[in-house]
Amino acid sequence: MVRTLLWALLATAAAAASHSPEATVKVSHLVLESAAREFLLKQDLRYSRECKQAVTASWNYHTNVTQKNKQELEEAQQRFSEWTKESWEEARKWGSLLPYFRNTDIARQFKLLSILGAPALPKAELLKYTRTISEMTSIYDSTTVCQFRKPDRCDIGINRGLNKLLRKSRNYSELKHMWKSWRESTGRIRGRYQQFVQLANRAALANGFRNMAEMSLAQYESESFREDMAAVWEQIKPLYEQLHAFARRKLREVYGSHRVTHRGPLPAHLLGNMWALNWKLDDLFLPFPDTPPVDVTPEMERQVSGIKHCTDVTQEDFITIHHEMTHVQYFLQYKNQPYIYRAGANPGIHEALGHAVALSVESPRHLWRLGLLKSPYLTYETEMNDLMRRALDKVVFLPYAYLVDLWRWKVLEGSLPEKDWNCGWWDLRYEIQGMKPPELRSEEDFDPASKYHIPANIAFTRYFVSFVMQFQLHKSLCMQAGEYVPGDPAKPLHRCDISSSIRAGNAMREMMRLGSSKPWPEVIQAATGERKMDGSALREYFKPLEMWLTEDNKKHGEFVGWRPDGEYCLYEKPRTTEIPPRCQTEK
Repeated sequence: MVRTLLWALLATAAAAASHSPEATVKVSHLVLESAAREFLLKQDLRYSRECKQAVTASWNYHTNVTQKNKQELEEAQQRFSEWTKESWEEARKWGSLLPYFRNTDIARQFKLLSILGAPALPKAELLKYTRTISEMTSIYDSTTVCQFRKPDRCDIGINRGLNKLLRKSRNYSELKHMWKSWRESTGRIRGRYQQFVQLANRAALANGFRNMAEMSLAQYESESFREDMAAVWEQIKPLYEQLHAFARRKLREVYGSHRVTHRGPLPAHLLGNMWALNWKLDDLFLPFPDTPPVDVTPEMERQVSGIKHCTDVTQEDFITIHHEMTHVQYFLQYKNQPYIYRAGANPGIHEALGHAVALSVESPRHLWRLGLLKSPYLTYETEMNDLMRRALDKVVFLPYAYLVDLWRWKVLEGSLPEKDWNCGWWDLRYEIQGMKPPELRSEEDFDPASKYHIPANIAFTRYFVSFVMQFQLHKSLCMQAGEYVPGDPAKPLHRCDISSSIRAGNAMREMMRLGSSKPWPEVIQAATGERKMDGSALREYFKPLEMWLTEDNKKHGEFVGWRPDGEYCLYEKPRTTEIPPRCQTEK
């Protein structure tokens, strides 16, 4: 088809040459773009039809689990997969013509259609790739650990008591046992992960990239995205360091200075979470433990009679519902875009908008407007507790969200050799997150596998992007709503509620309706006036808490930052170079 088009262009050019060279070029471009539009329209119609059939089959199965519906779902998914690869192969044939397109929208659609991902592999290799991931996730999903006090009972899973135990227990040895046992089991995937890396990089080559790291980063359409992430983390790090110092003192009071040193990193098993990615230990970390934080659950329960729902009547689910409805609104706004554009502007923006709406929903002013709080004003103590709870969820998550894919990219591009995978992981955990393992680790272990996203090959960068950009979007929308005025103590960012603002709603709608039809910097510029991720809005949101933490840490003489206090991971072979600082014991 493309070869025929080229012959047609030559014939058209020859016919036009008798008039003028300019006419030749103009006619050639018109013919080319007309043919391209016709091709893209056919692709779009077929994509929409195949996608609808696959989604309908999925809905039928998940709402009525029968063998017949399961079979129809598998058949629909197989048809969609085959069509996707067929479309990709056809789109790639246009590759040599892309420099000749003057219409940037046509060029963008071809660019997006030309990236298929793992299905670009030959059938045998694709089967091996999917089987490898399936085997790794099966090991993860089937992992249970034995109880500390009843070692013959090995039925504790991550969502079957383990997470709750990590939050509630204050027994150092019990927490260490759970942390270590989980990693002993999930770490068994290491051999399969070697195979996964090889196959993933072959898939990247089939898509025109040097490795899977490069292909993953291509979604963010920026040559400097890794540097941009590093710069954003440096913006946020001072706030995290204050939280880290405060948490270290509180943990030291519970576990003693021989386990939690005065200047060292935090023991990773003591934060109430298997990965220390959020620190939901309200009994230890609230600034004013005798003052309850905001919780409208009791009032919701009082008002609930007659309401039909499939959630729990809690403040947490109340916020989650609004987050999910934001996704639905996003779907509705870009539904008229071509199929290839029906997605968030980048992989993190869908979540960022959901989180941004949630920031307004959980504000005291909004809860008061709904009749769930008696007053829109909180006491200073309650407000600090409320901000701390959010920071222990959102701020402390960011370093982990940053380092997971940073490690994965190093592995995929080969800058972190296989013999150093686990120690390279702990280098990042120490350097970025200020964490240490409860015992010496080695290359016999494979601790990255303790998080599902590694064996399942689910990108983590989108979470970093969404957790940063939610505050960036929140700030812009709040300013358009007139609910946040920089420098005005009566209208701080953390108290803003945009729910009644037509201007903020219109700005959000204009951003949503674009889908991924434009590079994401252009999309967020339309809503925020900015073209890059920026961590300053997050710092502004948590400014009152940061001021309190800074003063409290200073009052207690707490060291801010961390220094190595031991050896954390034993490299496979002794190094001839000087021992890196992370492995030296603090004098």
